[in-house]
Amino acid sequence: MNKKIVFILLLIVVIIGFVSFFYYRDKIFTEEILRLEILSEDSVKMGEEIEYTVKYKNNGNFVLEEPKIIFELPENSLTEDSKIRFVEDLKDIYPGNEDFVKFRTRLLGKEGDLKVARATISYKPRNLSARYESETTFTSKIDSVNITLSFDLPLKIEKGEEVNYSINYFSNIDYPLENLSLKIDQINGFDFKSTDPISFDNLEWKLESLKKGQGGRIKIRGLVTNRADSYLNFVSKLGVWQNGEFIVIKETDQNVETIQTAKIEFAQKVYYGAKGVLPNDLGLENSGPIPPKVGEPTTYAVKWLIKNYFSEVRNLKVKAILPQNVSLRDYIFPDYQAANFSFDSESREIVWLAHNLLPDNSTEIYFQVAIIPDSSQRGRLVNLINQAVVFGEDISNGSLIQISAPAINTSLPDDEANSGGGVVQ
Repeated sequence: MNKKIVFILLLIVVIIGFVSFFYYRDKIFTEEILRLEILSEDSVKMGEEIEYTVKYKNNGNFVLEEPKIIFELPENSLTEDSKIRFVEDLKDIYPGNEDFVKFRTRLLGKEGDLKVARATISYKPRNLSARYESETTFTSKIDSVNITLSFDLPLKIEKGEEVNYSINYFSNIDYPLENLSLKIDQINGFDFKSTDPISFDNLEWKLESLKKGQGGRIKIRGLVTNRADSYLNFVSKLGVWQNGEFIVIKETDQNVETIQTAKIEFAQKVYYGAKGVLPNDLGLENSGPIPPKVGEPTTYAVKWLIKNYFSEVRNLKVKAILPQNVSLRDYIFPDYQAANFSFDSESREIVWLAHNLLPDNSTEIYFQVAIIPDSSQRGRLVNLINQAVVFGEDISNGSLIQISAPAINTSLPDDEANSGGGVVQ
């Protein structure tokens, strides 16, 4: 048993010796016999042409035969034929001889990227059959990218609000950039409506060749929904497509605060003409002179609309007072709202019980009023309905809601076909 253990130990020593010999021999040839280095710039500008000089010297006593250099440019380098790996046969390298090979390129990437070039020279020492090689690398840092990429965005956006913004880009690089695209990240809580130019997925735009002094703009329109967080992070990336890979060369982002100013939205509007502004099935036709005349009745349609964007609200109620010489006609739309509608002829107060409303929902009611102006109102604009106020409660926090809508007079500001006049004749 002891002899077997001794044999195994001797075998291990012999193996280690052989491995150490060949490793040491290889290191002698690769590190001491052939000295290899790359000279270039430590810091570079993206897109500017740079030069790599590969220097080599035979420090040994052997002639290095059949030398071959392999030079690999950094990933995504810009060359005329898109080639980044070069293989060249060199002349035999005699003891003491030194020489160099040069390569030129432009580096592609974003600010702060580290770009590594690699050079390898393989050779066979004279009178030996084995080939050896020396290898070295050189790292350059992209310290600047002469491209402007910026957002034209407000600092704050209200939830439920539609926003228009743009992404601007401009190149000051003395080299035409091809196969460009501009990309943006998907934003939770932002719904795209339209873009100019058009994008098929609202996330990427293919751009034309960009030369020095040229730029452009992407215009985007969208809606900030109630799902949006308190801050939206807008991110844009300008890059080049190369061999099926998107190489980012410039990136920018901007945080935008989202604000919530109303739980609900309330509107009061009055129309004389129904076409194009009132539902087709309203079944209401107004009559009488426009502008109204003393002693003659003119009828109008009043619309109340409540929109809820956020948390559920309950016990919604709308109140308004009818002015003198204005009466309520027996018409409510839709029909089922008649049970929620009331009018006190003494106080002249209208009350609509809109009850509860879930987020991202709306409710509305239409009713008809008539005015018969008297002589004291001749030559004046007169109110058809006074200020309306909606009351309610936010279920999420128990807070009370109170929002008002202004009075509407005979100038009919919301009825384009009949607005602008309205002075009683």
